[in-house]
Amino acid sequence: NNNNNNNNNDNDNLNQLKQLEIDLKNLIEHGKQLKQQSILLEETTNQIQTQLLIEGLKIPNLAASDVPIGDENQSIIVKYLNQGEKIDQFLKQSTHQLNEQFNQFQYDLFNAGNLKRDHIVIGNNFDLFNFEDGANVAGHAFCYFKNESALLEIALCSWVIQKLIQKGYTPIITPDIAHHSIIEGCGFQPRGQGTQVYSISNTDLCLIGTSEITLAGMQTDKIIASDELPLKYAGYSHCFRAEVSSGTQKRGVYRLHQFTKVELFSFSKPEQSEQILEEMIQIQEEIAIELGLHCRILKMSTQELGAPAFKKYDIETWMPSRNSFGEISSASNCTDYQSRRLNIRYKHSKNQNLFVHTINGTALAVPRIILAILENNLQSDGSIKIPSVLIPFMGGIEQIKSKKK
Repeated sequence: NNNNNNNNNDNDNLNQLKQLEIDLKNLIEHGKQLKQQSILLEETTNQIQTQLLIEGLKIPNLAASDVPIGDENQSIIVKYLNQGEKIDQFLKQSTHQLNEQFNQFQYDLFNAGNLKRDHIVIGNNFDLFNFEDGANVAGHAFCYFKNESALLEIALCSWVIQKLIQKGYTPIITPDIAHHSIIEGCGFQPRGQGTQVYSISNTDLCLIGTSEITLAGMQTDKIIASDELPLKYAGYSHCFRAEVSSGTQKRGVYRLHQFTKVELFSFSKPEQSEQILEEMIQIQEEIAIELGLHCRILKMSTQELGAPAFKKYDIETWMPSRNSFGEISSASNCTDYQSRRLNIRYKHSKNQNLFVHTINGTALAVPRIILAILENNLQSDGSIKIPSVLIPFMGGIEQIKSKKK
């Protein structure tokens, strides 16, 4: 009997082991199925999160209550510089209303003596630009700057950076490329149809359209000490934009795919950002006035803000070859739009970190400034007068004279 009992126990144990083996195999198989389901769910979640991010990035910043609502025609002219107002009045006059004084003024706007105020014609006469070789080497809307136009670029940048240093801005030469995440965090779209961003193949890097991107990116995922704010930078970089232009914007150096720019940029506490925006606009005014440019300042409407801006001002200067004013600078308060996306905060108190505000403005978009100087400073004897503030940075050159004999 004892033997029978032992045999029965052995059989029971064996059966239990077999059942455990079956159960273990089933559990392993079920685990594999769960793992596969987990992978599929993770992929689906990632796809949803990516799509949510894409859609979320389309949401613009809120606009300030005093921003005009509507398209560019609703933008408000808030100030004129130099003879900007007289030019604007002339442009609004119908032909039959023009008196003799306006007729002479009209002639002087577009001509210097018998010479046409057109930077392409001027560039040919003075051997300043090489569009043909630029197109052969790099494609349409690339250009070689030669002789005094190259000196003008160097002089403009040197002059304005010295000015900004005196006003408390730290000079920085930034990288000309940035990761997609930094560009997206600043409110620009590096992917998709109609993007203005050049992407570098087989990487997540892009050429920057402004050093605003690389300056903002400097503080990504950082917490700034409260007493360090505001931080103010003068960023120098090349800028690359794939935008397509037409008509007068397609001519000459007004809209190039590559150009040099000096950018104003600041990180601030929320209560400081409006004052810094006003400071940047004052600096832009000073630059335009000292260069002798005929300008108007506009408070831009909601449709002209772009995604990041809470408030934006543009400065436009008279460009005879375009028969209109053309934009030379802008200044924007982006509040915490960029800092939330880039996770840039400051130490507000012992237990609280708040998002900084970012403010940016153009100090110099070099080709457009050169365009305006050449066209507006053309003299009746065929020379170009160099703005007095640039002469020390031009090696003492006061005029550009024709090289054609």
